[in-house]
Amino acid sequence: MKSISTITATIFIVILSGCTESSDNSLISSQKKEIQTPYELTGEWQLYETRIVDSVDFITSYFVYDAILPAYESGPFENIEQFDFKFTKDSVFIFNYPMEMYSKQKYSQDTNYLNFGNNSVPVKLKNDTLNLYLDSREGIYLKETYVRTTFDSDTLEILKKDKINYALLNGKWSLQRDYTYDYGTNYWLEYDYELKDSINISFDDIKTTEENRRSIMVNTSGKLKEYFVEYNKPYLVLRPGAWFTGDDPYIHYARFCCAWED
Repeated sequence: MKSISTITATIFIVILSGCTESSDNSLISSQKKEIQTPYELTGEWQLYETRIVDSVDFITSYFVYDAILPAYESGPFENIEQFDFKFTKDSVFIFNYPMEMYSKQKYSQDTNYLNFGNNSVPVKLKNDTLNLYLDSREGIYLKETYVRTTFDSDTLEILKKDKINYALLNGKWSLQRDYTYDYGTNYWLEYDYELKDSINISFDDIKTTEENRRSIMVNTSGKLKEYFVEYNKPYLVLRPGAWFTGDDPYIHYARFCCAWED
């Protein structure tokens, strides 16, 4: 068996989030096989399922078990965002259909890998099923399975234009005052003014500002005040307008129920 040092020239580090490690601290590397014809990815792909796997059968991974691992308070895939895709000839639209558009990026393929942004992930296409494998840097992968689909073209145009499908913000939202994270850590948000525990939004309430941002008026200590509307899956985020001069008060609302949100 060849030692790791003899194949250094053919090693590629799979980066999940754009963060890089020096060669001395690299934990996982993958040896690519023979050159293959790039997959025909053009079209629309919806996330079908995810599951953790120990290996990827079409690459050879080397995990350095005696390396010093970074400390994680959460699991390796706990905070991974998951997307839907639309591939054109050389670009990929990344979004959470039908709610939010994240970005448009150039992409490329080389042997067994899909490259876009700062990401390079193992990829396999069979018929109308696309699998991507996210590397944990801990010896396991998150296998994301996508199925070829057709999204509503009008909805995609809304997402390309506005980034957020504001019409889907209609309904009742509950103010999130109490948060739990990192396996039991809890904190309570307090504000310098009074906000009600819930709000009802209709699409007609959302106005376009001069800066081309969207805003709504919210009862604040008994008076209507302007807030800019954002969305951070799965939360409605409100940021105070010019009337407020302090730090971001971190105002997040969650759906009471939402038919389109899993």
